[in-house]
Amino acid sequence: ISTAQFNIVPVYERQQERPGAPVTQVLQGYRVSNLLNVSTSQLGKVAQVVDSAVAAGANRVDRIQFGLSSELQERGRRQLIELAVNDAKEKATLALEPLQYQIVGVKNMSLAERPQPGPLFAESMRMDAAVGSAPPVFAGEKAVTTSVNVTFLIGPR
Repeated sequence: ISTAQFNIVPVYERQQERPGAPVTQVLQGYRVSNLLNVSTSQLGKVAQVVDSAVAAGANRVDRIQFGLSSELQERGRRQLIELAVNDAKEKATLALEPLQYQIVGVKNMSLAERPQPGPLFAESMRMDAAVGSAPPVFAGEKAVTTSVNVTFLIGPR
């Protein structure tokens, strides 16, 4: 849990003693908002976290965001690169076989990595009249992709 934003804003009431008299503003108090970020790797407990926040006094849930951890992103990236390189090699070998050629080296290789997937958001919820059990929260799927362009050197078998 971390504080994302904390605001204190004065709240004034407009007062006028009589019609035509100057309008004054009288300080009534302050409005405080405290926005928190809550992170968990336990997706099955997201609804319970929201429900607990409401029970503790939260009156708004602005967004629920699902993302991949840095470690999982990096592991997936490495696996995808390995799979893409192996796939390119297998396809090139298959195509060269009837021609009596083989791969003898690599001239160049480039990765076309796409940006990491953005967060998935659950529908924004207002908790003004939160009643009953924990709200349903559904996470979607994340797709992580990469492609490899390999230029092989070929020679006779």
